[in-house]
Amino acid sequence: WMLLIFGSVGGVRPGAPVPAWLPALSTVTSVFYFFGVVSVWISLKRTISGVGAEDAADSLSYNLMRLAALVFISVGVFNVFFAFPGPGSVAEFTTYGPAMKLIFNMGFIGLVLIAALYHVFPRLDGFGLSPTMTQIQTAAIVLGLFISGLPSALGGLMSGDNVLGAGYYFASLGDLFLFIGSLVLFLNLLGALYFAIKNCGCLARICGGLDKKEVNA
Repeated sequence: WMLLIFGSVGGVRPGAPVPAWLPALSTVTSVFYFFGVVSVWISLKRTISGVGAEDAADSLSYNLMRLAALVFISVGVFNVFFAFPGPGSVAEFTTYGPAMKLIFNMGFIGLVLIAALYHVFPRLDGFGLSPTMTQIQTAAIVLGLFISGLPSALGGLMSGDNVLGAGYYFASLGDLFLFIGSLVLFLNLLGALYFAIKNCGCLARICGGLDKKEVNA
């Protein structure tokens, strides 16, 4: 409830061109949001303490979920820290904000969706994704996430402006890794769907139905 109530109110930077009470309210709600993040961390730690994936095939999904939870908690802690006027003035109008949004969107939401895909898809089609391509796409996406996000965030804090500088090359390399990982994931999913449809005989039944319609016509 703390995440739902206070998570949507925060995010207003101290120097934003809004009434002064909005950044102050945002700072207060960020503190309450931090307690929600701590509660999530304690709950997850107690839930996964001494346990692992039930199926060896789900070990990758399990590890991705753990990494996504770590990213969520880390981003929440940094958001609370930079919600205060002192640290917030350093990070404002820099590449730190967009970089943290990228890390949250790809590191938490993206990894959770990918982990869910790895867990659900083999149980739906009975065929599964290619293990080799799965390892390649996962490594590329995770590397691209951190290579693209972390240098941009650190570069913004160190330079104090909205210019990437030397971090531009690291961010571009990270974007390339993200593109490669996304492309391999798409091809992997497309190939798995093709072989699943081929093995179940769906194409033969569809083609047979079309032939019958032509004969009847």
